[in-house]
Amino acid sequence: MLIYMVGTSRSGSTWLYNRFVEHPQITQPDFHADGNNKSSSFWKRDINFIRRLIKDYKLLCSGEFNSDLTDGSGYIPEENILELKKAFPQAKLIYCVRNPIKIFWSHVNFISSQNMSLEVLKMFKDSPDNYYDNTRHDLNITRWEKIFEREIYKYFFTDIRDNPQKVLDGLADYIGVEPWQIEDKKLKEKVNISKASIENKIPDEYLEWMNNNQKSNIEWCENYFKKDLSHWRLGQE
Repeated sequence: MLIYMVGTSRSGSTWLYNRFVEHPQITQPDFHADGNNKSSSFWKRDINFIRRLIKDYKLLCSGEFNSDLTDGSGYIPEENILELKKAFPQAKLIYCVRNPIKIFWSHVNFISSQNMSLEVLKMFKDSPDNYYDNTRHDLNITRWEKIFEREIYKYFFTDIRDNPQKVLDGLADYIGVEPWQIEDKKLKEKVNISKASIENKIPDEYLEWMNNNQKSNIEWCENYFKKDLSHWRLGQE
């Protein structure tokens, strides 16, 4: 059984990976033969590469429960998702929903070596590396659920902060494994924190620009989840 993170970068995937490593029933395949468990660079490549990859990928995922918790896989090409479905039609698909404004802001701050400016934000939005597509819950969730013809399992980023044990209990029930038994200190650990995560307020100029770009995405999320997400527009979690 493949457990696949249909997720976005800067949305708790490292925290979740650390929890999965600690679960005795779940294995983490070595996708690069060097201890590197990241596979998103594979799944974003051209379809001919993907078709050659599938055979080896199946061999790597030969245990009862195998997790691929690479972040940023929400926006891999549709034809590649179709190949993944053919290989693993019963895969357990997980998606963490975070404020898309915070995702983009955190991502740019985490990876950029330049001083922050509106020009830097615009540069990353138009980057061919899909930093902006990474935030598009409306496109990503719709694409995966359409191709797999079922709902994917979703929880909110703030659930990790507010009740991490409940997140893991829900995942254990969804996947079909025994509940996690982890000490409270580990449950609440913070990892891969960017300076944007420490700064509570996004400058107004940047926030206005990101709101303009995320308007349809946030509205879609409010309709889909039947939730008031007006705090997202303020740059809050």
